Amino acid sequence: MNIISRTCIWYRSLNDILHGGREKKEYETSSPDAEFIQNFFNSCNENRRWRNNEIEYELEIQKVIGYGAYGIVAEGLLYSFKNLTKREEQQCRRVAVKKIGKAFTDLNDGRKLLREVTLLKKLHHPNIIESYRSYALLPDASDVLIIMELMDADLHSVIYARSPRLSLEHVRLLSYQLFQALKYMHSANIIHRDLKPSNLLIS
Repeated sequence: MNIISRTCIWYRSLNDILHGGREKKEYETSSPDAEFIQNFFNSCNENRRWRNNEIEYELEIQKVIGYGAYGIVAEGLLYSFKNLTKREEQQCRRVAVKKIGKAFTDLNDGRKLLREVTLLKKLHHPNIIESYRSYALLPDASDVLIIMELMDADLHSVIYARSPRLSLEHVRLLSYQLFQALKYMHSANIIHRDLKPSNLLIS
């Protein structure tokens, strides 16, 4: 069996693990946190269009996929096109949208966030999540929105999934990708100090 067919089989089996009868939890607008979620949608809609050089961008929030004390995370679509009137030329990618509320209330937390955002913009590697845009939300700039590559699951949830289970080949290839990412980070004099399965996202 050649390397291409082996890789295709591996990706198909990993896809079965990620999507085999399990669906992402969606948060209904009728939940007790409906107002909190609606505020998130409103703030995103108010800041959903921007321009970078000759490219126009537009963000469309699809659904909330998680939230907690740190903030809220949603799945969305990021459109990019050279001309807003030429929709047929647009490109679209699925993204994760993370809103961190009152990001700079605590000075130390604010510094950590700025460091994280700065590092994500500098790092470009196939095994490191790509950050597309980070900015403070108007009018008071107290909340921060981070738009990044969307992944399907974290390694912790995959490890403890009832069925199917990760094979030895999955573990080897995931480990290889992890070590490649760490090697790249270390070459840039960056050390990840919170490495654990729940912080390793896969797709």
